Amino acid sequence: MNVFKNHPPELKRLFFVEMWERFSYYGFGAILVLFMTTDSNNGGLGESNDYAYLVYSYYVTAIFILCVPLSLLADSFLGYANSVFIGGSMILMGHISLSLPLNNSFYVGLVLIAIGTAFLKPSISSMVGELYSQRENSLKPMGMTLFYLSVSLGGLIGPFIIRRAQVWDYFSQSASWHFAFSLAAFGMFIALSLYIKVWRSDKKIISKVRYSFKQLTFITLISIFLLFFLIYGTINFPRTLLALYILIPVGVVYAWCNTRFERLSVIGLMFLISVVISAILTQMYTFLIHFIKNFVNLSLFGFSIHETDFLSYFSGFIILLGFVEHYIGKGSVFLKSKHIFYLGLLFAATGLGIIGISSLIADEQKIQPTVILIAYFLIALGEITIIPKAQSLMNDISNTENKIFTMSIWFVGAGIGATLSKLVSKVLNLDKAVSNDLNQVGRTLLFESVFIVGFALILFVFSTKISKRFNEIKATILKV
Repeated sequence: MNVFKNHPPELKRLFFVEMWERFSYYGFGAILVLFMTTDSNNGGLGESNDYAYLVYSYYVTAIFILCVPLSLLADSFLGYANSVFIGGSMILMGHISLSLPLNNSFYVGLVLIAIGTAFLKPSISSMVGELYSQRENSLKPMGMTLFYLSVSLGGLIGPFIIRRAQVWDYFSQSASWHFAFSLAAFGMFIALSLYIKVWRSDKKIISKVRYSFKQLTFITLISIFLLFFLIYGTINFPRTLLALYILIPVGVVYAWCNTRFERLSVIGLMFLISVVISAILTQMYTFLIHFIKNFVNLSLFGFSIHETDFLSYFSGFIILLGFVEHYIGKGSVFLKSKHIFYLGLLFAATGLGIIGISSLIADEQKIQPTVILIAYFLIALGEITIIPKAQSLMNDISNTENKIFTMSIWFVGAGIGATLSKLVSKVLNLDKAVSNDLNQVGRTLLFESVFIVGFALILFVFSTKISKRFNEIKATILKV
């Protein structure tokens, strides 16, 4: 069965480009924290958990916040196709830098990957949205879902292969880390090779919008200031910065109640949801990896597994759920904006709650891996319910002249969410708890679950009004 039937032919090419790019991104991300916290005698950097979580969180935050100025640059001068190629090339160079056992090459690689991914992500997502004409608009949400499966496919094979390459006893302990990083570079090389045909031939997905130099400079400076403010605030006044996050939902409520900011209120809601989802996913790549390593029985059906394998299983669940929706549901349940947000958040909250409750009742015993699998399945169900549809809606409510910029706002929310994850970890000392305090981890995850359930219930109460506002804005844009 051809899942790409009835969709534009370019979707298939972009699918595999994104798959290999995500292979490199998630494969490297799965071992980043482990590499930094492994002692130098075993080839790592020998850093503390707290420092490793900080670096990972702000690596992710930098990627998403830099999406804003770089998406404007793509809109104004480079176009979608060129931005993806430039970003992919920088990511490739970054992974090559990571694979070199030289002083500071690790941090040079992180910077290159962060900038390259910020170039690539909003542009390639916008390319997918722009493949569909108004007559094909009903296919767009399903096209976004299929494209999102490429992310999950890369996330499935990346951590699985790269983690096993890292522990391969053919190399020394130090060389094995850099060999694993080189595999991430290989994945990005394949992605660029597949993309060349799109880059050379597809002219209809090149932006024609131009922003002034003054606008670009202003937005760039604001983005850099925000990034350094978040880094400085997390290190020096994390509790105060965490309290400032209350301003985000307050701003969304204010915009929602003011008829002059109808479109801004919808974008703000998407931003808030992006923050929550990203915070959950960042935890899976930071302290939950150490949590699984220390407190979970790493034997599944008689086979020994690695702590990073659960990230591959998580991506596998998303692929499975995406195909179920495509072939059975045809999107009839989850495509409606009235339902997707509160349902998705409830699924994700339940997954966190299961891990939290299991941690509290474990009584110093190892948690069974099936508990983590069930929890990750529910979080995956939440993610596949929300993210592809939310990105499709962001594309629908944006004007023709600023589609990349509007899409980048979703990614900024993801960056803020990564920071939120680190703030929670720092304020509650989760970097230490994952080594010796199972109950503390359980209480934190249970609290997060309850908080997200409360947010989901608010969205449920106002679901009809939210859906109505979405439809009104989309109808207004279609008339223009």
